[in-house]
Amino acid sequence: LIEVGGIRVTSLRDTVLDLARVLPPARGLAIADAAAQAKHVDPVTSTALIERQRTQPSRRGLVRVRWVSARMDAASESAGESISRACIEWLGFETPELQRVFVYEDREYRGDFHFPSVGAIGESDGWGKYRLDEPEEAERILREEKLREDCLRRNGHAIARWTMSD
Repeated sequence: LIEVGGIRVTSLRDTVLDLARVLPPARGLAIADAAAQAKHVDPVTSTALIERQRTQPSRRGLVRVRWVSARMDAASESAGESISRACIEWLGFETPELQRVFVYEDREYRGDFHFPSVGAIGESDGWGKYRLDEPEEAERILREEKLREDCLRRNGHAIARWTMSD
């Protein structure tokens, strides 16, 4: 237990470990990925999770913890991306490169997932980034996204998009 703001709580590492034991693996991965990004005095790493698990008497969820710890990646920028990575693996696709940067026509473009064997780019979309409640800003963002995709396609990349509901 640690104290945060005068309240005793479990540490971030122990919380991630406990959730990885009991949640569906893709959701546990999303939590571990987010924790790996956290600027924290006790960073959550794959090694730290496994070492902490070894000190606990319960073996409950050990296979899930090992699966999550072997795949956690701070480069995953959202729960949608983390869950997508799990689905990509389970569906038998190659392991994609995360957040790959492409430079075309003097601009940088980043893709959530890049599948090097075929040059395809995968995008795990959330609607929040489009700011649909601000019509002018939404128009600007959607226009930029369209131009980005057109450029990536001109340069030989197939693009697939999906949302969490997919």
